[in-house]
Amino acid sequence: MKMFGIDISRWQKGFNLANAKAEGFTEVILKAGGADSGLYKDGSFDTFYKNLGGMHLVGAYFFGRAFSVDEAHKEANY
Repeated sequence: MKMFGIDISRWQKGFNLANAKAEGFTEVILKAGGADSGLYKDGSFDTFYKNLGGMHLVGAYFFGRAFSVDEAHKEANY
């Protein structure tokens, strides 16, 4: 089975998942949050999660940016 997926986040705000499915996308991975500009939850995660448009959710990820063990612990706890 061939899978055709996308990775989306707040940078694709307004992205239409139903249209993506109609164009052949079957899988999606969502950015849940990150640490690249302070610790944050991705502003579009909830909207994209609620509107998967029948696509299969492969997973979600947190974009880490730790430069020390202490920072890694803070990110993991967040």
